Amino acid sequence: MVCFYIIEFGRLLCPNFNKAWSLNEVAQHQGEDDYWVTIQGVVYDVSDFVFGDHSDILGEASNGRDTLSALAGQDLTQYFPVPLALGCAGLVEDSSMFLTLKNNTITQTLAVHKSGSQSITQSPALQQRDWYTTHFLKTMNEFKKGPLVYDTKVIQAWAADPDISKIWAVWDDVLYDLTDYFWTQSLAPTDPTVSFLNSDITDVFKQRAGQDITKPLNKVLEGLDETTVAQNT
Repeated sequence: MVCFYIIEFGRLLCPNFNKAWSLNEVAQHQGEDDYWVTIQGVVYDVSDFVFGDHSDILGEASNGRDTLSALAGQDLTQYFPVPLALGCAGLVEDSSMFLTLKNNTITQTLAVHKSGSQSITQSPALQQRDWYTTHFLKTMNEFKKGPLVYDTKVIQAWAADPDISKIWAVWDDVLYDLTDYFWTQSLAPTDPTVSFLNSDITDVFKQRAGQDITKPLNKVLEGLDETTVAQNT
């Protein structure tokens, strides 16, 4: 699915299930020598990295102990947003465009790593257009443990819960979340640029949130041209 870095929350099924973890399991690792987090559906053990000073801003150290303590064992996806022009190449050209979070869980604002034109710091590295792919993902790959998984009952419940209203679904055993995409559309209904995904595809998510949409989505994809499929998957 297009915007892989943005909307993939993790594999629902995994042949090596002993190498996949749930949110509750990740949350059990909050020690200084056992510090895990999950970002974009991937679980990382950053015990050997997170407490070091990796700031490139003169006179400004990395996040302090209080901040790190608050983030231990958490899903930090919202702290590391992928620039849309980078994650959705071919569909989004405006580097200033971004998705608005529907369910904002950010509590430690100084730990947010917006990059490219969205950077909110004086960090030379974060101001680079491709920081997420060339620096962040490359660095984090060393600490990768495996995929994050969700129980099917949780997927269904969060889609049905009016206070959460997740618009997410399972396609080919992978869970994809379009909640923020639709939320951004609702905030700018007359702006065509925020509707960059194919509507036939997104309609399946909207109509069948919380479900396994493999069959209906594959049927839609069969009716689209190769270019559209390539850009949206």
